[in-house]
Amino acid sequence: MANTLSEALLVSISWYTESDDLASQPTRTLVKHFCENTLKSDAVSKLYCTVLDVEVSEDQKKDAEGVGVILIPATRSKWLDPKEDQAGVHWLVHHDTYYPRLKHLQDIKHIISISQKTKNAAAAIQKMLFPQAQFHQLSPPDPNGLLFLFDVWSKDACGLAGYHRAIIHDISVRKGRTGELLKAFSTVLDVKLTEDQKIDAEKCEVTLIPAQKEKKGTKKKDLPNVDWLLKHEVHYPNLRQLQNIKYVVGYASSRVNVDNWDEVRILHPFYSFIYMKRRKN
Repeated sequence: MANTLSEALLVSISWYTESDDLASQPTRTLVKHFCENTLKSDAVSKLYCTVLDVEVSEDQKKDAEGVGVILIPATRSKWLDPKEDQAGVHWLVHHDTYYPRLKHLQDIKHIISISQKTKNAAAAIQKMLFPQAQFHQLSPPDPNGLLFLFDVWSKDACGLAGYHRAIIHDISVRKGRTGELLKAFSTVLDVKLTEDQKIDAEKCEVTLIPAQKEKKGTKKKDLPNVDWLLKHEVHYPNLRQLQNIKYVVGYASSRVNVDNWDEVRILHPFYSFIYMKRRKN
């Protein structure tokens, strides 16, 4: 006997296309992830998605249709001044006014809150319109980690140190458009980070990992140096706490002999050979 077709409603505030420059996980990727992992066992014939836009652009519409989603734009209140009635999550809570189309949907068996911001609104829609539907709260998948082994971090650095910062900044700018989300980490030889370093690192969306001095038997001449990276168990014990590290990046002045590595990428041949190691599970 064939499965009964059902429909699902994604409660969201926006629909982001592939061309959008976003620092956060695009809604479309969440939808794909949800469909591939949760809706496999249920024959969902239609996926609807609310947006706060009163008018949906053709790019948004085509992009949503490309992953099988029908967008439901908002309808402005007839009794309120548009200048005072600014779009917000409260529109979703008052769905009877701003989303009258919802009550005409049939066979909704899944209500999906696309983020924590829409959780209460999605719960209200489920309770009032679709009490039989199953509620889901989506969260972006944890991004893969990208660990850079380096000695300094400075927004005014030149040479390789400047390029190191530029590479990480470029990753943070582009990650909203790429298929693989990456969270960047970078070691520094500093034992204590300055406020300027913290502010600039936050801007570049990288987590800096400062060094730690050896507690016992420390020699006076044992000043911070790159050998501390080799003694990471002593000077960088926090590395053990990192999760989902998929790549480890280092720098070398010439091509290095890489044994038993799954992948090596030359990222920039101008300054130096930069090798990327895919960490084995």
